[in-house]
Amino acid sequence: MTSLVAFGAPSPLEILILLLVFGLPLGLVFIIVLLAKRRSRSDAAFPVVPVVPVVPLAEPEGPGRYRVAGVDKNTRADREEVIQADSRANAQVKAELDGIIVTAVNRI
Repeated sequence: MTSLVAFGAPSPLEILILLLVFGLPLGLVFIIVLLAKRRSRSDAAFPVVPVVPVVPLAEPEGPGRYRVAGVDKNTRADREEVIQADSRANAQVKAELDGIIVTAVNRI
């Protein structure tokens, strides 16, 4: 029995079609993966973690004027007051005695 199928070398047009069908999508996938790797590497390089932990400077404690913010117990309105006190805790206690529920104490 004879077969009518003949296999031969592909013509230049067939090679071009194969490159467009398989090569172009594979090339695009390769480029996308390459760009994604570059982007992830450049993002990973930016976060700088200090070797020594950075501790914010504490505001000096001691006698002075303190701005106390809070809520009035009776009227439930926001209230802010400047109090002369020996320390932050002392300013908070003075404000609480005046009827303020203290939410923040800052030195002026």
